[in-house]
Amino acid sequence: MQPESIEQHLTKKYGPGIARSLRDPNSSLNRMGRENGIHWNHDRNVYPTQKAHALMEFVQQRKSKEEANQLMEIMYKAYFEDGADIADVNVLKGFAKPLLADSSSSSSSSQDTEIDAAIESALSVENQDKVTAKVNALRTKYRVSGVPHFIIESNTKGRPPATFSGAYPVDVLAEQLEEAAGI
Repeated sequence: MQPESIEQHLTKKYGPGIARSLRDPNSSLNRMGRENGIHWNHDRNVYPTQKAHALMEFVQQRKSKEEANQLMEIMYKAYFEDGADIADVNVLKGFAKPLLADSSSSSSSSQDTEIDAAIESALSVENQDKVTAKVNALRTKYRVSGVPHFIIESNTKGRPPATFSGAYPVDVLAEQLEEAAGI
């Protein structure tokens, strides 16, 4: 997939009405974004996300889920608000390097070189294909029909996770999290 404007992408996928609503300040997307401190960049391009997903997997494996979540937040803001090219290896390196650097040692060119090589390896076509296969298996397992899609594991043994797609108000998400936690 070649980069295309968000308007072109939405028009092809959903028709011109959705693309027009993108700039409507009163659309549900824009209202919910404002309510949650998100300032959508409507002039951004849509890029393939396989490399970004592969980088998330790599950071989670090399560090932790917490660092992977930090990376996700960095990438979301950069992409949705700043219009960053999340398919560009150098852009992705810039996001991940601070999270992957060993904070206990001083920054060195050898550490930078090692991190660069590890990121490039993580972004290989082979690793992207593995991540895509994993995503496709999860889509099938949880019947993912749209984004965002939430999978909330329950603390109650034997209870299946709550799964749902779409943009929901914070109170609905909080309720699902509390229910899953048994609160």
